[in-house]
Amino acid sequence: MKKIFSVSDFIAFGERYGIDYRFPALPQYTQSSPVLHGDIEEIALPGGICITRSDVHVLQPYETTSRHSSPLYMLVVLEGNVALAVNEQTFLLSAGMAFCSQLSEQQTIRAHHGADSKLRTLSLGMYPDGGWRERLPVSLADEWENSAASARVWQVPEFLLSGLRYAQHPDLMRRHAS
Repeated sequence: MKKIFSVSDFIAFGERYGIDYRFPALPQYTQSSPVLHGDIEEIALPGGICITRSDVHVLQPYETTSRHSSPLYMLVVLEGNVALAVNEQTFLLSAGMAFCSQLSEQQTIRAHHGADSKLRTLSLGMYPDGGWRERLPVSLADEWENSAASARVWQVPEFLLSGLRYAQHPDLMRRHAS
């Protein structure tokens, strides 16, 4: 069910996920100022993994800056564009592209979402207090922490994009599972 997401919703998202939000077109905003219209579904999985599905129309431009550490953050853009910066490196993701990075105090992600744009995304994040480290092989955890690459961007193969787009429609998935 589509709804309006206001500044207060973004403040709650920020507290939950360690994100600072700014609203440059709303210099004197109130908690009820509208920012998005659409659907956002958050799925918390065991081990500190969170998947977020978004299908929204951006009403007001907004900017984000990560505050928490995470060994893995992935974003797949199914529709629309997202401008990202990791430290001094910038990326423009469009439909069909994926982004992967780690987050820390030394490596923050900033994003800009323009007004009057349609945006459909899937994101996956692992959070430091989620207990993931105890479940990963030591070599994989060390690889993530010692990786020299700050971020990776790639074109998602069409067969995978088709499946991810299908996953954006929970009603279709429920019918298919029945």
